[in-house]
Amino acid sequence: MKKASPILQQAETHVFALLRDRLPSHFVFHNFSFTAAVAGAVGELAEAEHLDRESTEQLLLAAWFLYTGYTEGTADFAGHSARLASAFLRDQMAPEPFTDRVASLITGALAPTAPATVAEAILRDARRFWLAKKSVGERLHLLFREQAPEGVDETGWILQHILQYSQERYHTLTAAQWWEHRKTLNLLRLSRQLKERRGQEDASSDQPVGIGEQAEPNDNQERRILQNTALVLLVLSVVVAGGAMWLFFFAEGLSKAAGGILLASGGVICLMLSVAALWPLSFSGLHDRATRERFANRPTGRHENMMLRRQRHLTWQRRMVRMCLVTLLFTLVLFLLMASGAALLSQAGQW
Repeated sequence: MKKASPILQQAETHVFALLRDRLPSHFVFHNFSFTAAVAGAVGELAEAEHLDRESTEQLLLAAWFLYTGYTEGTADFAGHSARLASAFLRDQMAPEPFTDRVASLITGALAPTAPATVAEAILRDARRFWLAKKSVGERLHLLFREQAPEGVDETGWILQHILQYSQERYHTLTAAQWWEHRKTLNLLRLSRQLKERRGQEDASSDQPVGIGEQAEPNDNQERRILQNTALVLLVLSVVVAGGAMWLFFFAEGLSKAAGGILLASGGVICLMLSVAALWPLSFSGLHDRATRERFANRPTGRHENMMLRRQRHLTWQRRMVRMCLVTLLFTLVLFLLMASGAALLSQAGQW
């Protein structure tokens, strides 16, 4: 990031004093530290999206004043923020088109409609940067303290907002590449933690369904199912390979030898696939490498790395079990067709 221009430095100082002196004490989420973090995210996105200097300066000014309207109340705080930014810029003798553009960015970023420009999209994405942070649970707790009415259940309130945020998408390609995947993982993890805290009865009640139930079944339960399936397939593979050995040593005729070769090949392949499914940590190297290449340009934290490994291993197990099932069924069907054909030819006296 380049050094801030004088007007940006003055805006930061002005906003700090404004929020310190006039922001109500219960605003524990939309405070100066959050505003500064949003401005930092705006700067990073603007640089990555190659915005020109003037547009970037307008965006940063809009980010600094985005939540200053809360000093005037929650009703129409976007309009209050735009008016406070305009008053500051007029005091700084900024050109009127420049001032109007900053005010338009503020109101556009907080409007319910889709962003009209790349600059508005950047500002909207920067407002949601915190969903990709590991501290999303703590931030939602602060947001609950700030906005929730008296007597509202915190867990239910947060679960509703998790569902809302999970349905939102980042508008710029840069934000989607940087944050979308981590946001999904964070909301999934938090949703599961909250539902476990509430207990099974509350999780199945009339509370809104969260992202955890929409995304996939519980990881541990699915892993157990896959491992049990792989174990059954391992036993079946050994049985098929044993049948192939019996055909080799005790059967006669070319058809029996061909059947033995077919069963042996299918049994060995299924055996290898089932073993790979049972121990994904040792056998999922190729899949790990492909996933690392896919997410090579995404900054990842330690928590996300752990979640990604768990997802890679589950994906690997699914693929191995599916391939093993297909191979086993194909081998058995082909063997039955071969045996039936050989029996028909033998009866006709042509074998």
